[in-house]
Amino acid sequence: FGGFPVTETGQLKSKLVGIITTRDIQFYPHVDSPVTEVMSTALVTAPTGTTLEEANTVLRRSKKGKLPIVDSDGNLVSLLSRSDLLKNLHYPLASKLPHSKQLIS
Repeated sequence: FGGFPVTETGQLKSKLVGIITTRDIQFYPHVDSPVTEVMSTALVTAPTGTTLEEANTVLRRSKKGKLPIVDSDGNLVSLLSRSDLLKNLHYPLASKLPHSKQLIS
């Protein structure tokens, strides 16, 4: 668990309302609190169509580990992580399965 986005319906293509990370949970004293009470709502996002290079720049400047990609209505389209971007940078020719994080050898 590194973190996950929180949307109004709990589904992709729904309005992004926050993000919860390990750090949010680690420093929150009440373990029974709802996610909406613990999550961060001051979000750094990027619009649909953002390139990997642009996303990496946004993450580096914001010092965040996750970058939600949202459409023009603020609906969550995808979530990029700094570690995924670094792997892509270091292994650009790696073959990837489109439906998973597995690499094809």
